[in-house]
Amino acid sequence: MENTPSFAVTEGPLVTLVVPMYNVAPYLERCLRSLERQTYRNIEVIIMDDCSTDGSLDIASKMAASDMRFKVFSMPRNSGAGDARQAAIEKSSGEFVGFVDADDYVDVDFVALLYGLIIKTGADVACCQHYFYDEAHQRLTTPWAYDDKIVCLSPCEAMRKMKSYDQMDEGLWNKLCRREIVVRHRMETFPFEDAFVLYKYIPEAESVALCCVPLYYYYQRDGSLMHTDYTPYKAFARYKLEILKDKAIRGTERLETGIALYYIRKGLKLLREFGLLGQTADVSEACRGVLECLHEFDYVSDMELGGKDLIARRCVYKRLWRYLELNRKFVATFRKRKMEKVCHKYSLQTMEVFQKGL
Repeated sequence: MENTPSFAVTEGPLVTLVVPMYNVAPYLERCLRSLERQTYRNIEVIIMDDCSTDGSLDIASKMAASDMRFKVFSMPRNSGAGDARQAAIEKSSGEFVGFVDADDYVDVDFVALLYGLIIKTGADVACCQHYFYDEAHQRLTTPWAYDDKIVCLSPCEAMRKMKSYDQMDEGLWNKLCRREIVVRHRMETFPFEDAFVLYKYIPEAESVALCCVPLYYYYQRDGSLMHTDYTPYKAFARYKLEILKDKAIRGTERLETGIALYYIRKGLKLLREFGLLGQTADVSEACRGVLECLHEFDYVSDMELGGKDLIARRCVYKRLWRYLELNRKFVATFRKRKMEKVCHKYSLQTMEVFQKGL
């Protein structure tokens, strides 16, 4: 990059870059070439193929044959990005671990600057900024202005920044983490999985280093999580993630009563919303997930809950589907507009729901 910041470091311990891939043949070579050209040379690139059917594996294998730093493995069955990342982590050896999506690419100084941030500050996690690209290969935007100033944050400060999207995002792909932290938390395929694991990594860091230098090129394309349908299961995952964020930021598994009441009421509202969609497999799975989250707040007494929420909690614990069926009949009869709004919400793309704050 032009005007490379002075804290870039091109020599040091082995750094692992994890690349999960599934049917990304049009983009994969661009990604791998950007890793091959890193100015920090002591890297290993663990490519985990998630049963691609489009020739991606051939492209990755050719790269591995020409550069011994690249290693290619295959999942036994298609399992999703989270499981593929976890399998790659288990094959890795680096003292630090970073993540790159196979349809994205990085600046030649990506590793050098992230590792330089760690050396400069002694942090356990380093974060840079990113550009957004679209299908036409046009640069769209970078969320924050270029600034090569280094900021060292406490875990709580870093998580608050991530939560409010203040110079930090909830993606794994523009961060470098100390290995001891990464291997302590198993990653699984799940909606918003990046954020779920980051809110487990960050609390274990002594500090987090941030610099607003854009080094990662995030490729926005159809088919990504944010550009697919918004489903009840994603709504449940979003709810569960918000609970995890509050627990991580506050450093406790037991939230204070006022916050717990908020999540109980929000969970009950979600269940009623799901019930308006009918009893499908997706709805049933989402309901089970919300019920599991609600039980985390059983320490909130009936007296503290009070009123209609107390009745609703008792009903969903004892006869969930009967309660949802009665609510659905009531809404269909007396609040048809609400039924239409909920059905419309679950017909939108995930990105639309987030942008509209639904």
